[in-house]
Amino acid sequence: MSYATPEDYKTYFTERDAVSVSAPWNSDEADDERLARHLRSASGRIDAYIGARYRLPLRQVPDALRDYCCDIARYLLTGNEHTCNEVIRLRYEDAISWLDSV
Repeated sequence: MSYATPEDYKTYFTERDAVSVSAPWNSDEADDERLARHLRSASGRIDAYIGARYRLPLRQVPDALRDYCCDIARYLLTGNEHTCNEVIRLRYEDAISWLDSV
């Protein structure tokens, strides 16, 4: 189960951001498959944190969890041709810190 969809990502950030982190260098369209793959990966990380305390899958996904899923996926999407900046890293660290406290 993924806590966020590519559409959630685009709403939370922007279409432009989705393009910047997911599109191949020669495209101006977001790669929804790549976004979905990284959102699933982020959801797996979230499950690793909350699974010890809560029964999975969650019946209802809180908005905060969806948003943090997008932050984690954004961090995971940066790397090769997409640069991770300080804001992306801090948002990722905030998400992990929040999951630690849940």
